[in-house]
Parts: sequence; C-alpha cells; structure tokens
Amino acid sequence: MSNTRTNPYEGYPETIIDANAIAGYAYKHLNQYFKTKVNGENFLPVLFSVLQHESAGFNKYIKAAGNETSYGLFQINWHAHHEDIHANFSQFKDAGVRAVDVIDMTDQEYKKFVDIISDLDFQFSYAKVLMDRKSAKGRNIFEDWSAYTNGSYNQYMDLHIPPSNIYLNKSENELFGLAQQTDTGGGNYESIWNNDTSKYEPADSNMFTGEPTPPEEQWKQIKQYYGKDFYDIETDKWLPGAENTEGFKQWSVTFDNGLEDDNDLSYGDYLDNFGSVGAASELVDETFSKVTAQTGFNNPFRISALGGPPTVADTVKIAVYDKYLNSAINQGFSRTVAESLALGHLANVFVIDIMDRAVTRGLESGLALPEMVDQVSQAAASYTNNNETKSWIYRLPEFKDARIPEQNAIAQRINDKVSSVLLINDPGLTDQIKRSYTDYKIMNPNTQVSIEDFAMPFIKDTRRYNRIYQQKPPQFSEEQYISQYNNSVAGVMSLGDPNYNNAVTSSASVGATNQETQTAATFGSPGVGLGDTFRDKVSALGERIGGMFNK
Repeated sequence: MSNTRTNPYEGYPETIIDANAIAGYAYKHLNQYFKTKVNGENFLPVLFSVLQHESAGFNKYIKAAGNETSYGLFQINWHAHHEDIHANFSQFKDAGVRAVDVIDMTDQEYKKFVDIISDLDFQFSYAKVLMDRKSAKGRNIFEDWSAYTNGSYNQYMDLHIPPSNIYLNKSENELFGLAQQTDTGGGNYESIWNNDTSKYEPADSNMFTGEPTPPEEQWKQIKQYYGKDFYDIETDKWLPGAENTEGFKQWSVTFDNGLEDDNDLSYGDYLDNFGSVGAASELVDETFSKVTAQTGFNNPFRISALGGPPTVADTVKIAVYDKYLNSAINQGFSRTVAESLALGHLANVFVIDIMDRAVTRGLESGLALPEMVDQVSQAAASYTNNNETKSWIYRLPEFKDARIPEQNAIAQRINDKVSSVLLINDPGLTDQIKRSYTDYKIMNPNTQVSIEDFAMPFIKDTRRYNRIYQQKPPQFSEEQYISQYNNSVAGVMSLGDPNYNNAVTSSASVGATNQETQTAATFGSPGVGLGDTFRDKVSALGERIGGMFNK
C-alpha cells in the first residue's frame, strides 16, 4: 500500500520545463488550439499561466499536496482518470502498473507509476484528451484545471502574453524543434544536458568530415550527378547531346522555375531568376542532399569514411546517424530519401563539431554509451548556424524509450507467454524475444504491439510449437486448442505430476479425442489402450514426433 501523502519525487532533481519546450510540446500535441482563443483570450498565454500555477512553476516532478493523486506539469489526476488512462496508454500496463488507486498499488508499482505519469509526451497527450472532450461538448477546454476555473491563472497572464506572441510567429519546423530540447522521460538522474556545448573541447575523432560544400559548388555537383559525361564541371556547361539524356531531363524539371530557357546559368543567375532567393537556395540544398546520399560520396558516417580506428566519438556519431536514418524511415520515407534527410541535417562540420563536444561532455559525466547516443542525438536535433535554425521534426527513437523500468517484468511476461503455449520454460527463447523486443521498441517507440503478440512469431518458429500444434484447426487459438487437452489430462492426473505436460503435448500433437487423452494420461503412454483412430495417427506421425511421448 502506497502512502498518498508523501512526495514520491523526493530525491529527484528539480526539473523546471522551460518556455521553449512547453511551446514546442503544445504545438506537437495541441496544435488545433495553438492559435485559437479561449473566452476571448489567446490559448497559449492561458496555457502557460494555468501550467505555472498547477505545477508550482513548471515543475516536471511534482505531486499535489495532501492525498490528492495529481502529478506532473498538468497535474493529471490518477484517481479521477486511471481507468481511462490505463485502457488507452499502454506504457502503464507494460510496466506492470494496474488500473487501481494509488493507495492500492505496491511500492514497486508506485515507483514505476510516478516516473511514467510525469513524462511530457504523456502529460500533453492526456491533456489533449481532456480538452478534446470538453471541446466536443461545446464547453471551455480548460475546465478540468482549477487554476483556470478559480481564476488563479490571471495573475500570470501579463507575464506570458509577450513571449507567446513570439511563439505564434515561429515556423512549424522551429516549434517541433523546441519539443526536442527537453528530457521527456522520467528518470531519477541529474540532467546536465542543454544545447550549449561550446565550453567543451571536441572529442577525438578519426572521421573525415571536410568543410561544408559552398552553394555554388553544390550547384555544379548536382549537374555533374545528373549530366555525367554530358556536363563539364570546369566550365559549368552542358555538352552537346545532353538534352537527350534522362538525367538532363530530370535536372531541368527540378530547376525549371529559375532557368528561363538558359540551361547554363550560374548559381547566382539562377537565384536572381527564381524570384525567391530563399526558396531557390533551399531547393538546391535539398537536391544536393539527395544526390550525395544516392552516390554515397558525402556520407561521413560510415566505417569506410574513417582515417583510423573508430574512437568513442566516431562510434557515437555513427549510431546517432543511424537513429536519424531510422527516424525518417519510421515516417514512411524510402531508405534513399531517409538517407538524404539524415545527411542533410547532420553531415556538415558545424553539427559534427556539436556532436564531438557533446561526446566530451558525456565522457566527463560518466554516461554509458546508450545514454550518450541519446543525448548527443538531442544536442544535434536543433541548431543555429549563420543565423539559420535547422530542426529535426521527426520523432527520434531513444534507448530510454525501450527501457521499461523493470526489465524482469518484461522477461516474466514473455516467459508466461512461452510457457502457456509451449508448456515448458525456455530461458534461451525468452531472452532472445526480450532482446528483440527491446531493439524493436528503440526503433519503433510509438508501437502499440504488446509483448505477448510480439513473442508469438518467435514461439511459432520453434520445433516444439510445430510438433504440438500441427493438428490445430485454424479457427482455434493456441490457448483454446491446448486447453481442451489440459482439461482432459487434469481429470485423471494432478498438475504437479512430472508427466502432466508430456501427456498434454503428446495428445495435442496428434489431435487426440477427449477419451484418448484421458486413457493416455491414465496409463502413462499415449500408445496404450487407445482407439484405432489414435493408433493410426500415432503411426503416421511417429517419425516426425520422435521421442516426444517418452520424454
């Protein structure tokens, strides 16, 4: 039984969520309200003001006073909403947290629970659920928060109106980038991470990075990629016959808006003709990223790009690149496009320097390699260079997303599934599934696949499964099929009998009738006293079944 009056975050570092992160997560989860008004007041300053009062100053790790079981930035009330939350947010069930009041939780459950409920993605996601329900009924979307209903939020409005106007004028990419800058998961550790890596020296690296390719050179290399032997990069001229090649046709379609029938324009002339210098340079930059990814000559994040043995920094940066690549693939992009997106964001000297300095910071702080990869990924997610801000707008898979607080709980659930289907404990198979599920969660952090469903393909791939269930009708689940044999054997043999499971699996493997199963269990061998039908099945399948009956 957990004490609802004590502060469960005692010992956690004070984690104040900054305004940038709140604006970013608000856009990420509540964007339909972002530029709306609530009773004549702009949504964003109202949101800031309500949260400031509810969380006592934007605290991430905070519980309401007394017995009230409300937690986190939005003070989500578990007592009022636990059944709804448990049914629709699988992370609680996956961690072994039951749909019960806090007072009925074990200490171990409560420890997991307070970590998960403070997660920013969850807090904003469930706030959206509550707001959407009020909106659907034509009511005020902030009615669930007393800071709004009792007017307490008003004291902060003047403070939050000016900065809110700044966020309203930011681009979508900038706002999504802001949501990447704050630790989103629970964790009782001191966060030392921010985007300022300038005070750290770059970590040692053997990676060849080179200088950023100037736009004028990008323009020529794009032509070289499409034109091949029909383009002279020295003179920046197309050669006779180029117009008849597929490469030239693709190039001219891509840049048609600024060419004005002159295929030999310089980069500067192309920008002048395009009408929008920013849009023209962006198109060149995007195309250059794509063609260099396709040709493979501009990817420093390969072992072949190293000038010596990989250092810690090289290992981390290659892993970071793989995370960005998988992040783009998870959005549905092809591998080629995903590579170009990842390289376009990471493959420049400025960002690589940020990552090298972030590695130094991680080494000095004693971070383990997986944590360092996560944090270096975040350091590179949003940056400003030459007054231009670039932000990675897709969800980055993280090792901590795969770290359900109690790994033993995962193994137990997998073992329960394995033993319920195969009727044995198989530690090797359980460990294999556990490792695979962890990898899968890292690459697919938003997956809704349960551990049990994930385990089934591995279970079905075993010889034992194929022996037991070869006679199973397709309309039966494994549990339905095996339960009939369990019931039959249980009628004549105790569950603790060492031959119990053998009797069940032997009978199931040949599709025995109820009477045949009981006879086999009674006489200790499925070949004793059985009907002709069962004998025929045993004879026909004996060689495939091998010595299974007599284990």
